[in-house]
Amino acid sequence: MQSRRCISTYHAGEQGQGLVYLYNRLDKLLSYFSFNFAVSDILSKQIYKAELLENFISLNNKSKHSINIEREPINVGFVGRLSYEKAPDIFIETAKQFSSEYLNFHMFGDGPMASELDLTAITYHGQCEPEQIWPHLDVLVVCSRAEGLPMVVLEAMSNGILVISAPVGQLVKTIEHLKNGLLMTDSSTDALVNQLNYLRSLSAEQKRNMLKNAKQLVEQRFSGKQQFEQLNKVYTASLPAFPPNS
Repeated sequence: MQSRRCISTYHAGEQGQGLVYLYNRLDKLLSYFSFNFAVSDILSKQIYKAELLENFISLNNKSKHSINIEREPINVGFVGRLSYEKAPDIFIETAKQFSSEYLNFHMFGDGPMASELDLTAITYHGQCEPEQIWPHLDVLVVCSRAEGLPMVVLEAMSNGILVISAPVGQLVKTIEHLKNGLLMTDSSTDALVNQLNYLRSLSAEQKRNMLKNAKQLVEQRFSGKQQFEQLNKVYTASLPAFPPNS
């Protein structure tokens, strides 16, 4: 057996059910034997000696997306796995309460709840590549019941898409209400309805400022520079010391 240091990264903010729950539980117990990174403060507290390492993306500086957020109808989207913890049911129930004259609702993704959901109030696109998603959207909704720090939020902010998020995982330390997005009070239909109504009441200048601040945040905090420095430090320290070639 080789003596090598194990380095693990933990991303999943949800506990899961059945075998997924058992896997996640075992995975966290085994964290005792490795050096660990976690993408959220909450997740880091569930893992042995974990260091916070926030997600990062390659910045999109060539986006040609034309924001429609200053006029109606506004295109609102759900992007992610159709599973209980991601709460696609909350998104759909919210869509049923709005007229398409004001808001159009789009859903991207697939998963175990796909066959259970009533998709009549939304446009369902299925599983798509990112470049097929953002041209359709002006607003990204994250109504999840549990999260770490979803990459889709960072990608949306980089692409000039306004984010409305539930207060879960590292999102409470990423989305500042009215500064770079809108933060729901909880993961519920009522909370999402309230924020969508509030969005419609905001001025064009307020919306533009939130989009500008969101893009600046991604550039400063989630571009990968500081994350690379963290990773490089740990991996360099973990490499075995080899004698120089003679």
